[in-house]
Amino acid sequence: MVEQIEKLKKPAGFQDALMNLKHREAFYKLIDEAWLAEEKAMEKSGIPDIMNNLILVANTHNRMEIKALQKRIEELEKLLENMDKHRAQLKDV
Repeated sequence: MVEQIEKLKKPAGFQDALMNLKHREAFYKLIDEAWLAEEKAMEKSGIPDIMNNLILVANTHNRMEIKALQKRIEELEKLLENMDKHRAQLKDV
């Protein structure tokens, strides 16, 4: 499995072929943070096709990131609400 991932990121491979630098950075993070970290899970998935394994792990990683961002947004919204309440109290004084 690692061999296939290495092929994707080697010079003149998929990663270098990406024109958008942000896409290259995102692809590198996907390899580093999701695929290599979950190599054992991909091997045990029973899915023979490497691309399907990579997509499954990438989707799982993306879902984790989305949930973390949602939680952070909720925290920031609560902070803003508290600030608004505090501002209103100060305005009344």
